[in-house]
Amino acid sequence: MPVSCVAEFILRATAAVTERLPGIRPMAFGHVGDGNIHFNLTRPDGAKTSAYLARWQEFNDIVHGIVREFNGSISAEHESAASSATRSPITNRQSKSS
Repeated sequence: MPVSCVAEFILRATAAVTERLPGIRPMAFGHVGDGNIHFNLTRPDGAKTSAYLARWQEFNDIVHGIVREFNGSISAEHESAASSATRSPITNRQSKSS
């Protein structure tokens, strides 16, 4: 993601997930100066873990949609070599062998 878009991405993604689930705790951190950030979501205090995890795809879709609006991409920085061969199509870097 362009560095110039990082602050706006964080604001929009935080607002979007908070609107969908009040009390969710977004945490953006990492390599902001390079345009690479971690955007972690923690369940609201008191929420059941199973109910929160059941909505995981919903929140991925929200955040990934906003990333795409900023011409960003999703990658797994700490992935293993095996998992990089089957990376999600959202990254536009999927292995030709998968």
